Amino acid sequence: MKPKILFSLLLVSIIFGNMGWAAAAEEAPKKVLILPFAIHSAEDLSYIQKGIQDMLATRLTREKITQAVFPDEAEETANEVPDGLDEKAAAKIGQMFGADYVVYGSLTVIGKGISTDAQLIDLTGKEDSVVFHATGDAEGDVISHIDRFADQISERVFGVKVEKRSREPQQAKVADSRRHPEAIWREEMGIPRGEEEMTAPMEQSPIFETGAPLPSGSVWRSGDLSAHIIGMAAGDLTGDKTNGIVFIDEKSVYIYRYANGRLVKIEEVEVEGQADLISVDVADINENGRAEIFVTGVNRSARILRSFVLEWNGTRFSEIGREPRWYFRVIEKPGEGKILLGQRRGIKEIFMGAVHRLRWNGGEYLSAGELNLPRWISLYDFTYGDLLNNGTTQIIAMTENDTLRILDPSGQEKWSGDDTLGGSMVYLDIPDESASSIGDYRETRRRYISLRLRVADTDGDGRNELIVIKNQDTARRLFSKLRVFKSGMIIAYEWDKMGGVYPKWQTREIPSYISDFSLADMDSDGNPELIFSVVRKAATFLGSAKSFIAAIDPEGSAERQ
Repeated sequence: MKPKILFSLLLVSIIFGNMGWAAAAEEAPKKVLILPFAIHSAEDLSYIQKGIQDMLATRLTREKITQAVFPDEAEETANEVPDGLDEKAAAKIGQMFGADYVVYGSLTVIGKGISTDAQLIDLTGKEDSVVFHATGDAEGDVISHIDRFADQISERVFGVKVEKRSREPQQAKVADSRRHPEAIWREEMGIPRGEEEMTAPMEQSPIFETGAPLPSGSVWRSGDLSAHIIGMAAGDLTGDKTNGIVFIDEKSVYIYRYANGRLVKIEEVEVEGQADLISVDVADINENGRAEIFVTGVNRSARILRSFVLEWNGTRFSEIGREPRWYFRVIEKPGEGKILLGQRRGIKEIFMGAVHRLRWNGGEYLSAGELNLPRWISLYDFTYGDLLNNGTTQIIAMTENDTLRILDPSGQEKWSGDDTLGGSMVYLDIPDESASSIGDYRETRRRYISLRLRVADTDGDGRNELIVIKNQDTARRLFSKLRVFKSGMIIAYEWDKMGGVYPKWQTREIPSYISDFSLADMDSDGNPELIFSVVRKAATFLGSAKSFIAAIDPEGSAERQ
Protein backbone atom coordinates (compact mmCIF):
# COMPACT_ATOMS: atom_id res chain seq x y z
CA MET A 1 0.00 0.00 0.00
CA LYS A 2 1.34 3.43 -0.90
CA PRO A 3 2.48 5.61 2.03
CA LYS A 4 -0.02 8.40 1.21
CA ILE A 5 -2.98 5.97 1.24
CA LEU A 6 -1.79 4.23 4.39
CA PHE A 7 -1.26 7.54 6.19
CA SER A 8 -4.77 8.68 5.20
CA LEU A 9 -6.38 5.44 6.45
CA LEU A 10 -4.56 5.72 9.76
CA LEU A 11 -5.59 9.37 10.03
CA VAL A 12 -9.25 8.55 9.40
CA SER A 13 -9.17 5.79 12.02
CA ILE A 14 -7.86 8.20 14.62
CA ILE A 15 -10.18 11.06 13.70
CA PHE A 16 -13.35 8.96 13.87
CA GLY A 17 -12.25 6.84 16.83
CA ASN A 18 -13.28 7.36 20.42
CA MET A 19 -11.95 10.81 21.27
CA GLY A 20 -12.62 10.42 24.97
CA TRP A 21 -13.46 14.05 25.63
CA ALA A 22 -15.34 14.81 28.86
CA ALA A 23 -17.69 17.72 29.23
CA ALA A 24 -16.01 21.09 29.77
CA ALA A 25 -17.26 24.28 31.34
CA GLU A 26 -19.05 26.55 28.92
CA GLU A 27 -17.02 29.52 27.78
CA ALA A 28 -16.11 31.30 24.58
CA PRO A 29 -14.07 29.02 22.29
CA LYS A 30 -10.34 29.63 22.35
CA LYS A 31 -8.70 30.19 18.97
CA VAL A 32 -5.84 27.77 18.26
CA LEU A 33 -3.70 28.67 15.22
CA ILE A 34 -1.99 25.60 13.73
CA LEU A 35 1.06 26.50 11.65
CA PRO A 36 2.49 24.06 9.08
CA PHE A 37 5.06 21.66 10.52
CA ALA A 38 8.51 21.91 8.96
CA ILE A 39 9.54 18.69 7.22
CA HIS A 40 13.28 17.92 7.25
CA SER A 41 13.71 15.03 4.84
CA ALA A 42 15.48 14.12 1.64
CA GLU A 43 12.11 12.96 0.28
CA ASP A 44 8.86 14.76 -0.49
CA LEU A 45 6.65 14.25 2.57
CA SER A 46 4.38 17.26 2.03
CA TYR A 47 1.29 15.05 2.26
CA ILE A 48 2.23 14.31 5.90
CA GLN A 49 2.49 18.04 6.59
CA LYS A 50 -1.14 18.57 5.51
CA GLY A 51 -2.25 15.45 7.37
CA ILE A 52 -0.75 16.72 10.64
CA GLN A 53 -2.67 19.99 10.37
CA ASP A 54 -5.93 18.17 9.62
CA MET A 55 -5.47 15.81 12.52
CA LEU A 56 -4.60 18.52 15.03
CA ALA A 57 -7.53 20.65 13.87
CA THR A 58 -9.90 17.73 14.46
CA ARG A 59 -8.40 16.78 17.82
CA LEU A 60 -8.27 20.34 19.17
CA THR A 61 -11.63 21.63 17.95
CA ARG A 62 -14.49 21.09 20.41
CA GLU A 63 -17.79 22.98 20.59
CA LYS A 64 -17.70 25.86 23.10
CA ILE A 65 -14.11 25.00 24.08
CA THR A 66 -11.70 25.52 21.19
CA GLN A 67 -11.65 26.46 17.54
CA ALA A 68 -8.59 25.28 15.59
CA VAL A 69 -7.72 27.13 12.39
CA PHE A 70 -4.91 27.26 9.85
CA PRO A 71 -5.69 29.99 7.29
CA ASP A 72 -3.67 30.20 4.10
CA GLU A 73 -2.43 33.67 5.03
CA ALA A 74 -0.86 32.37 8.24
CA GLU A 75 0.79 29.50 6.36
CA GLU A 76 2.22 31.91 3.81
CA THR A 77 3.58 34.13 6.58
CA ALA A 78 5.16 31.12 8.33
CA ASN A 79 6.76 29.90 5.11
CA GLU A 80 8.41 33.28 4.59
CA VAL A 81 10.31 33.14 7.90
CA PRO A 82 14.03 32.62 7.09
CA ASP A 83 15.60 29.44 8.54
CA GLY A 84 12.20 28.19 9.72
CA LEU A 85 9.97 28.87 12.72
CA ASP A 86 11.08 29.10 16.30
CA GLU A 87 9.10 30.02 19.41
CA LYS A 88 9.53 33.77 18.97
CA ALA A 89 8.50 33.80 15.31
CA ALA A 90 5.54 31.46 15.89
CA ALA A 91 4.28 33.67 18.72
CA LYS A 92 4.49 36.77 16.52
CA ILE A 93 2.43 35.11 13.79
CA GLY A 94 -0.13 33.96 16.36
CA GLN A 95 -0.50 37.51 17.62
CA MET A 96 -0.86 38.80 14.04
CA PHE A 97 -3.89 36.53 13.50
CA GLY A 98 -5.51 37.11 16.89
CA ALA A 99 -4.96 33.59 18.23
CA ASP A 100 -5.11 32.59 21.89
CA TYR A 101 -2.74 29.70 21.25
CA VAL A 102 -0.37 28.80 18.44
CA VAL A 103 0.93 25.34 17.52
CA TYR A 104 4.05 24.71 15.45
CA GLY A 105 6.60 21.94 15.07
CA SER A 106 8.83 19.89 12.83
CA LEU A 107 9.29 16.38 11.53
CA THR A 108 12.85 15.16 10.95
CA VAL A 109 13.56 12.04 8.90
CA ILE A 110 17.07 10.57 9.00
CA GLY A 111 17.39 7.04 7.75
CA LYS A 112 14.19 5.18 8.56
CA GLY A 113 13.83 7.03 11.84
CA ILE A 114 11.34 9.83 12.42
CA SER A 115 11.60 12.51 15.09
CA THR A 116 8.62 14.73 15.94
CA ASP A 117 9.09 18.06 17.76
CA ALA A 118 6.03 20.18 18.56
CA GLN A 119 5.01 23.03 20.84
CA LEU A 120 1.85 24.85 21.86
CA ILE A 121 2.41 28.47 23.00
CA ASP A 122 -0.16 30.13 25.26
CA LEU A 123 -0.35 33.72 24.02
CA THR A 124 -2.67 34.67 26.88
CA GLY A 125 0.12 34.03 29.38
CA LYS A 126 -2.14 31.97 31.66
CA GLU A 127 -0.63 28.53 31.05
CA ASP A 128 2.82 27.09 30.47
CA SER A 129 3.72 26.06 26.94
CA VAL A 130 3.37 22.40 26.03
CA VAL A 131 6.58 21.03 24.54
CA PHE A 132 6.58 17.60 22.91
CA HIS A 133 9.36 15.41 21.50
CA ALA A 134 9.15 11.80 20.36
CA THR A 135 10.89 9.46 17.94
CA GLY A 136 9.85 6.40 16.00
CA ASP A 137 10.93 4.01 13.29
CA ALA A 138 8.04 4.18 10.82
CA GLU A 139 5.87 6.82 9.20
CA GLY A 140 2.86 5.48 11.08
CA ASP A 141 4.46 6.58 14.35
CA VAL A 142 3.71 10.18 13.40
CA ILE A 143 0.03 9.42 14.05
CA SER A 144 0.70 8.30 17.62
CA HIS A 145 3.04 11.26 18.19
CA ILE A 146 0.40 13.83 17.16
CA ASP A 147 -2.21 11.88 19.10
CA ARG A 148 -0.18 12.11 22.33
CA PHE A 149 0.66 15.77 21.72
CA ALA A 150 -3.04 16.62 21.30
CA ASP A 151 -3.89 14.71 24.48
CA GLN A 152 -1.28 16.64 26.47
CA ILE A 153 -2.74 19.94 25.24
CA SER A 154 -6.29 18.86 26.05
CA GLU A 155 -5.51 17.83 29.61
CA ARG A 156 -2.83 20.33 30.63
CA VAL A 157 -4.16 23.47 28.95
CA PHE A 158 -7.91 23.03 28.50
CA GLY A 159 -8.56 20.73 31.46
CA VAL A 160 -10.38 18.20 29.32
CA LYS A 161 -10.24 14.60 30.54
CA VAL A 162 -8.94 12.30 27.82
CA GLU A 163 -9.75 8.62 27.91
CA LYS A 164 -6.59 6.56 28.09
CA ARG A 165 -6.03 4.58 24.93
CA SER A 166 -3.43 2.11 23.83
CA ARG A 167 -0.15 3.87 23.09
CA GLU A 168 1.09 1.22 20.70
CA PRO A 169 2.33 3.03 17.59
CA GLN A 170 0.61 2.39 14.31
CA GLN A 171 2.80 0.14 12.24
CA ALA A 172 3.22 1.43 8.72
CA LYS A 173 5.43 -0.55 6.43
CA VAL A 174 7.73 1.76 4.53
CA ALA A 175 8.41 0.83 0.93
CA ASP A 176 12.03 -0.07 0.16
CA SER A 177 12.25 2.89 -2.17
CA ARG A 178 11.49 5.18 0.76
CA ARG A 179 13.91 3.62 3.26
CA HIS A 180 17.47 4.64 4.11
CA PRO A 181 20.06 2.18 5.42
CA GLU A 182 21.01 4.47 8.31
CA ALA A 183 20.17 3.22 11.79
CA ILE A 184 16.88 3.48 13.64
CA TRP A 185 16.17 6.42 15.94
CA ARG A 186 15.79 5.45 19.54
CA GLU A 187 12.15 4.77 20.48
CA GLU A 188 10.11 7.30 22.43
CA MET A 189 12.23 9.55 24.70
CA GLY A 190 9.41 11.55 26.27
CA ILE A 191 11.37 14.73 27.16
CA PRO A 192 9.15 16.92 29.37
CA ARG A 193 8.90 20.69 29.09
CA GLY A 194 12.15 22.53 29.75
CA GLU A 195 14.18 19.35 30.37
CA GLU A 196 17.07 20.37 28.14
CA GLU A 197 17.24 23.82 29.69
CA MET A 198 17.11 22.47 33.24
CA THR A 199 19.88 23.05 35.73
CA ALA A 200 18.98 20.66 38.55
CA PRO A 201 20.23 21.12 42.13
CA MET A 202 23.45 19.14 42.23
CA GLU A 203 22.37 16.82 45.04
CA GLN A 204 19.40 15.79 42.89
CA SER A 205 21.23 15.85 39.58
CA PRO A 206 21.37 12.70 37.43
CA ILE A 207 25.11 13.25 36.94
CA PHE A 208 25.71 10.03 38.88
CA GLU A 209 22.93 8.15 37.14
CA THR A 210 23.68 5.67 34.37
CA GLY A 211 21.22 5.54 31.49
CA ALA A 212 20.03 2.40 29.76
CA PRO A 213 22.28 1.40 26.83
CA LEU A 214 21.39 2.31 23.30
CA PRO A 215 19.91 -0.53 21.27
CA SER A 216 22.52 -2.26 19.11
CA GLY A 217 22.84 -0.72 15.67
CA SER A 218 20.87 2.39 16.51
CA VAL A 219 21.01 6.13 16.08
CA TRP A 220 19.94 8.32 19.00
CA ARG A 221 19.41 12.07 18.98
CA SER A 222 18.59 14.63 21.61
CA GLY A 223 15.87 17.20 21.32
CA ASP A 224 16.78 20.63 19.99
CA LEU A 225 19.18 22.66 22.12
CA SER A 226 19.13 26.46 22.05
CA ALA A 227 22.77 26.87 21.08
CA HIS A 228 25.01 27.01 18.03
CA ILE A 229 27.33 24.15 19.00
CA ILE A 230 30.90 25.03 17.98
CA GLY A 231 32.69 22.07 19.54
CA MET A 232 32.03 19.08 21.78
CA ALA A 233 33.88 16.39 23.72
CA ALA A 234 33.09 13.56 26.13
CA GLY A 235 34.84 12.01 29.11
CA ASP A 236 34.65 10.94 32.76
CA LEU A 237 34.19 14.34 34.35
CA THR A 238 33.40 13.27 37.92
CA GLY A 239 35.48 10.14 38.44
CA ASP A 240 32.44 7.84 38.57
CA LYS A 241 33.51 5.80 35.49
CA THR A 242 30.70 7.21 33.35
CA ASN A 243 31.05 9.84 30.65
CA GLY A 244 29.58 13.31 30.47
CA ILE A 245 29.15 15.35 27.29
CA VAL A 246 30.52 18.90 27.05
CA PHE A 247 29.77 21.34 24.26
CA ILE A 248 30.28 25.05 23.68
CA ASP A 249 28.81 27.93 21.80
CA GLU A 250 30.64 31.24 21.54
CA LYS A 251 29.82 32.38 25.08
CA SER A 252 29.07 29.34 27.26
CA VAL A 253 30.22 25.87 28.25
CA TYR A 254 27.42 23.30 28.69
CA ILE A 255 27.88 20.08 30.65
CA TYR A 256 25.31 17.30 30.12
CA ARG A 257 24.83 13.66 31.01
CA TYR A 258 22.96 10.98 29.06
CA ALA A 259 20.45 9.37 31.45
CA ASN A 260 17.36 7.27 30.83
CA GLY A 261 17.29 7.95 27.11
CA ARG A 262 17.80 11.70 27.15
CA LEU A 263 20.35 14.44 27.78
CA VAL A 264 20.06 16.24 31.10
CA LYS A 265 21.88 19.48 31.78
CA ILE A 266 24.23 19.44 34.76
CA GLU A 267 25.72 22.90 34.57
CA GLU A 268 26.23 25.89 32.29
CA VAL A 269 29.31 28.09 32.64
CA GLU A 270 29.17 31.50 30.99
CA VAL A 271 32.34 33.17 29.72
CA GLU A 272 33.45 36.28 31.54
CA GLY A 273 34.94 39.18 29.61
CA GLN A 274 35.44 39.71 25.89
CA ALA A 275 36.08 36.24 24.53
CA ASP A 276 34.62 33.93 21.89
CA LEU A 277 35.04 30.19 22.41
CA ILE A 278 36.46 28.19 19.50
CA SER A 279 37.26 24.70 20.85
CA VAL A 280 36.71 22.32 23.76
CA ASP A 281 38.44 19.09 24.82
CA VAL A 282 38.24 16.69 27.76
CA ALA A 283 41.05 14.65 29.37
CA ASP A 284 42.47 13.77 32.80
CA ILE A 285 45.87 15.37 32.31
CA ASN A 286 46.52 16.09 36.01
CA GLU A 287 45.75 12.42 36.78
CA ASN A 288 43.39 12.95 39.68
CA GLY A 289 40.66 10.67 38.30
CA ARG A 290 38.48 13.53 36.99
CA ALA A 291 38.85 14.79 33.43
CA GLU A 292 39.54 18.49 32.99
CA ILE A 293 37.61 20.55 30.44
CA PHE A 294 40.02 22.53 28.24
CA VAL A 295 38.33 25.54 26.62
CA THR A 296 40.06 27.76 24.06
CA GLY A 297 38.77 31.31 23.85
CA VAL A 298 39.86 34.29 21.77
CA ASN A 299 39.38 38.02 22.24
CA ARG A 300 38.89 38.84 18.58
CA SER A 301 39.24 42.63 18.86
CA ALA A 302 42.45 42.47 20.94
CA ARG A 303 43.65 39.35 19.08
CA ILE A 304 44.72 37.60 22.27
CA LEU A 305 43.85 34.23 23.80
CA ARG A 306 41.45 33.81 26.69
CA SER A 307 41.63 30.06 27.35
CA PHE A 308 40.70 28.38 30.64
CA VAL A 309 40.32 24.97 32.31
CA LEU A 310 37.34 23.66 34.31
CA GLU A 311 37.22 20.71 36.71
CA TRP A 312 34.61 19.08 38.94
CA ASN A 313 35.23 20.00 42.61
CA GLY A 314 32.58 17.73 44.10
CA THR A 315 29.68 20.17 43.84
CA ARG A 316 30.24 22.14 40.63
CA PHE A 317 32.62 22.80 37.75
CA SER A 318 35.10 25.53 38.65
CA GLU A 319 38.21 27.02 37.04
CA ILE A 320 41.53 25.47 37.99
CA GLY A 321 43.50 27.60 35.59
CA ARG A 322 43.26 30.52 33.20
CA GLU A 323 45.75 30.09 30.37
CA PRO A 324 46.06 33.17 28.11
CA ARG A 325 49.15 31.70 26.45
CA TRP A 326 47.77 28.54 24.87
CA TYR A 327 45.37 27.23 22.31
CA PHE A 328 44.35 23.78 23.61
CA ARG A 329 43.84 20.45 21.83
CA VAL A 330 43.63 16.89 23.19
CA ILE A 331 44.48 14.03 20.85
CA GLU A 332 44.98 10.27 21.17
CA LYS A 333 48.49 8.94 20.65
CA PRO A 334 49.14 5.19 20.27
CA GLY A 335 50.69 3.71 23.39
CA GLU A 336 50.06 6.86 25.45
CA GLY A 337 46.36 7.58 25.33
CA LYS A 338 45.11 11.15 25.54
CA ILE A 339 47.76 13.89 25.50
CA LEU A 340 47.34 17.65 25.83
CA LEU A 341 48.83 19.93 23.19
CA GLY A 342 49.18 23.69 23.06
CA GLN A 343 50.30 26.40 20.68
CA ARG A 344 50.82 30.11 21.16
CA ARG A 345 49.42 33.08 19.26
CA GLY A 346 51.41 36.01 17.96
CA ILE A 347 50.54 39.64 17.36
CA LYS A 348 50.72 39.14 13.60
CA GLU A 349 50.29 35.37 13.49
CA ILE A 350 47.25 33.28 14.28
CA PHE A 351 49.48 30.34 15.25
CA MET A 352 52.98 31.18 16.41
CA GLY A 353 55.90 28.79 16.74
CA ALA A 354 55.84 25.06 17.35
CA VAL A 355 53.13 22.83 18.78
CA HIS A 356 54.00 21.90 22.36
CA ARG A 357 53.09 18.96 24.52
CA LEU A 358 51.74 20.30 27.82
CA ARG A 359 51.97 18.91 31.35
CA TRP A 360 50.40 19.85 34.69
CA ASN A 361 52.89 21.08 37.29
CA GLY A 362 50.46 21.48 40.17
CA GLY A 363 49.41 25.02 39.37
CA GLU A 364 49.44 25.51 35.60
CA TYR A 365 50.03 23.79 32.27
CA LEU A 366 53.61 24.11 31.06
CA SER A 367 55.46 22.99 27.95
CA ALA A 368 56.98 19.52 28.12
CA GLY A 369 58.73 20.00 24.77
CA GLU A 370 58.04 20.79 21.13
CA LEU A 371 56.62 18.27 18.68
CA ASN A 372 58.48 17.38 15.51
CA LEU A 373 55.98 18.63 12.93
CA PRO A 374 56.22 20.48 9.63
CA ARG A 375 55.74 24.20 10.19
CA TRP A 376 52.53 24.31 8.15
CA ILE A 377 50.73 22.10 10.69
CA SER A 378 48.92 23.82 13.58
CA LEU A 379 47.70 21.88 16.61
CA TYR A 380 44.13 21.71 15.17
CA ASP A 381 45.29 20.26 11.85
CA PHE A 382 46.49 16.79 12.81
CA THR A 383 46.32 13.63 14.88
CA TYR A 384 48.49 10.58 15.48
CA GLY A 385 47.62 6.98 14.65
CA ASP A 386 48.56 3.77 12.91
CA LEU A 387 46.38 4.33 9.87
CA LEU A 388 48.66 2.17 7.70
CA ASN A 389 48.09 -0.73 10.13
CA ASN A 390 51.78 -1.68 10.05
CA GLY A 391 52.63 -1.20 13.72
CA THR A 392 54.04 2.34 13.36
CA THR A 393 52.60 5.73 14.21
CA GLN A 394 51.87 8.23 11.45
CA ILE A 395 50.91 11.90 11.43
CA ILE A 396 47.59 12.43 9.68
CA ALA A 397 47.06 16.10 8.85
CA MET A 398 44.54 18.36 7.15
CA THR A 399 45.88 21.14 4.95
CA GLU A 400 44.48 24.68 5.00
CA ASN A 401 42.60 23.68 1.81
CA ASP A 402 40.93 20.77 3.65
CA THR A 403 42.79 17.92 1.93
CA LEU A 404 44.47 15.02 3.74
CA ARG A 405 48.17 14.22 4.13
CA ILE A 406 49.79 11.17 5.77
CA LEU A 407 53.32 11.74 7.11
CA ASP A 408 55.85 9.49 8.79
CA PRO A 409 57.14 10.45 12.29
CA SER A 410 59.92 12.54 10.74
CA GLY A 411 57.42 14.62 8.77
CA GLN A 412 58.06 13.05 5.38
CA GLU A 413 54.93 12.76 3.25
CA LYS A 414 53.73 9.18 2.60
CA TRP A 415 50.45 9.98 0.87
CA SER A 416 48.32 12.97 -0.15
CA GLY A 417 44.68 13.18 -1.17
CA ASP A 418 42.71 15.49 -3.45
CA ASP A 419 39.22 15.19 -1.98
CA THR A 420 37.93 18.19 -0.03
CA LEU A 421 36.95 17.09 3.47
CA GLY A 422 36.38 18.84 6.80
CA GLY A 423 34.60 22.13 6.36
CA SER A 424 34.57 24.31 9.47
CA MET A 425 32.61 27.44 10.29
CA VAL A 426 35.03 28.43 13.07
CA TYR A 427 37.59 30.97 11.95
CA LEU A 428 40.11 33.57 13.11
CA ASP A 429 41.02 36.79 11.30
CA ILE A 430 44.31 38.62 11.31
CA PRO A 431 45.44 41.72 9.38
CA ASP A 432 46.78 40.85 5.94
CA GLU A 433 50.15 42.58 5.69
CA SER A 434 50.17 42.11 1.92
CA ALA A 435 46.85 43.91 1.45
CA SER A 436 46.35 47.64 1.04
CA SER A 437 45.16 49.74 3.98
CA ILE A 438 42.89 52.76 4.43
CA GLY A 439 43.94 54.79 7.47
CA ASP A 440 44.12 52.39 10.41
CA TYR A 441 42.01 49.79 8.62
CA ARG A 442 43.71 46.90 6.87
CA GLU A 443 42.07 44.01 5.05
CA THR A 444 42.14 40.77 7.08
CA ARG A 445 43.16 37.25 6.22
CA ARG A 446 40.87 34.47 7.42
CA ARG A 447 42.02 31.11 8.76
CA TYR A 448 39.42 28.41 9.30
CA ILE A 449 40.07 26.04 12.20
CA SER A 450 40.29 22.42 11.02
CA LEU A 451 37.69 19.97 12.27
CA ARG A 452 38.69 17.06 14.49
CA LEU A 453 40.46 13.95 13.15
CA ARG A 454 40.59 10.60 14.97
CA VAL A 455 42.22 7.25 14.20
CA ALA A 456 40.55 4.21 15.80
CA ASP A 457 39.25 0.72 15.11
CA THR A 458 35.55 1.57 15.15
CA ASP A 459 34.11 -1.74 13.92
CA GLY A 460 36.29 -4.22 15.84
CA ASP A 461 37.91 -5.85 12.83
CA GLY A 462 41.48 -5.20 14.03
CA ARG A 463 42.18 -2.46 11.49
CA ASN A 464 42.22 1.26 12.19
CA GLU A 465 40.18 3.84 10.32
CA LEU A 466 40.42 7.61 10.09
CA ILE A 467 37.20 9.31 11.18
CA VAL A 468 36.60 12.69 9.55
CA ILE A 469 33.69 15.07 9.03
CA LYS A 470 32.77 16.17 5.52
CA ASN A 471 30.48 19.21 5.29
CA GLN A 472 29.19 20.21 1.87
CA ASP A 473 29.87 23.89 1.13
CA THR A 474 27.39 25.24 -1.39
CA ALA A 475 29.90 28.01 -2.13
CA ARG A 476 32.43 25.24 -3.01
CA ARG A 477 35.29 27.05 -1.18
CA LEU A 478 35.33 29.69 -3.92
CA PHE A 479 35.24 32.56 -1.42
CA SER A 480 37.85 33.03 1.28
CA LYS A 481 35.36 34.55 3.72
CA LEU A 482 32.12 32.78 2.88
CA ARG A 483 31.05 29.25 3.67
CA VAL A 484 27.47 28.02 3.43
CA PHE A 485 27.01 24.45 4.66
CA LYS A 486 23.72 22.73 3.92
CA SER A 487 24.62 19.10 4.67
CA GLY A 488 27.29 16.91 6.16
CA MET A 489 28.33 13.34 6.90
CA ILE A 490 30.96 11.46 8.88
CA ILE A 491 33.29 9.15 6.95
CA ALA A 492 35.68 6.43 8.14
CA TYR A 493 38.63 5.97 5.76
CA GLU A 494 40.79 2.84 5.71
CA TRP A 495 44.24 2.41 4.20
CA ASP A 496 44.31 0.20 1.13
CA LYS A 497 47.28 -2.07 0.47
CA MET A 498 47.41 -0.61 -3.03
CA GLY A 499 48.60 2.63 -1.47
CA GLY A 500 45.73 4.98 -0.67
CA VAL A 501 42.71 5.53 1.55
CA TYR A 502 39.14 4.69 0.68
CA PRO A 503 35.81 5.17 2.50
CA LYS A 504 35.08 2.07 4.58
CA TRP A 505 31.81 3.34 6.02
CA GLN A 506 29.96 6.60 6.26
CA THR A 507 26.81 8.01 7.74
CA ARG A 508 24.01 9.09 5.48
CA GLU A 509 24.08 12.72 4.45
CA ILE A 510 22.49 14.85 7.16
CA PRO A 511 20.78 18.07 5.97
CA SER A 512 22.69 20.22 8.48
CA TYR A 513 26.19 21.29 9.50
CA ILE A 514 28.19 18.80 11.64
CA SER A 515 30.48 20.73 13.98
CA ASP A 516 32.37 18.08 16.00
CA PHE A 517 32.44 14.46 17.15
CA SER A 518 33.80 12.19 19.86
CA LEU A 519 34.26 8.45 20.37
CA ALA A 520 33.13 7.61 23.89
CA ASP A 521 30.88 5.25 25.83
CA MET A 522 27.92 7.56 26.26
CA ASP A 523 25.41 5.04 27.63
CA SER A 524 27.76 2.99 29.88
CA ASP A 525 27.27 -0.28 28.03
CA GLY A 526 31.02 -0.90 27.66
CA ASN A 527 31.13 0.02 23.97
CA PRO A 528 32.03 3.43 22.50
CA GLU A 529 29.53 5.36 20.44
CA LEU A 530 30.24 7.91 17.74
CA ILE A 531 28.77 11.07 19.29
CA PHE A 532 28.45 14.15 17.11
CA SER A 533 26.99 17.64 17.23
CA VAL A 534 24.72 19.02 14.50
CA VAL A 535 23.81 22.67 13.96
CA ARG A 536 20.29 22.60 12.55
CA LYS A 537 19.59 26.33 12.52
CA ALA A 538 21.75 29.42 12.84
CA ALA A 539 20.70 32.31 15.06
CA THR A 540 18.71 35.08 13.36
CA PHE A 541 16.95 38.26 14.46
CA LEU A 542 13.79 36.14 14.86
CA GLY A 543 15.24 33.58 17.24
CA SER A 544 18.11 31.59 18.66
CA ALA A 545 20.19 28.87 17.06
CA LYS A 546 19.13 25.22 17.23
CA SER A 547 21.49 22.25 17.51
CA PHE A 548 21.28 18.66 18.68
CA ILE A 549 23.55 15.84 19.81
CA ALA A 550 23.37 12.46 18.07
CA ALA A 551 25.02 9.12 18.77
CA ILE A 552 25.67 6.14 16.52
CA ASP A 553 26.76 2.59 17.24
CA PRO A 554 29.61 2.45 14.67
CA GLU A 555 29.45 -1.34 14.35
CA GLY A 556 25.85 -1.41 13.22
CA SER A 557 24.71 1.99 12.05
CA ALA A 558 27.02 3.13 9.30
CA GLU A 559 26.51 2.58 5.61
CA ARG A 560 29.16 0.25 4.25
CA GLN A 561 30.90 1.10 1.02
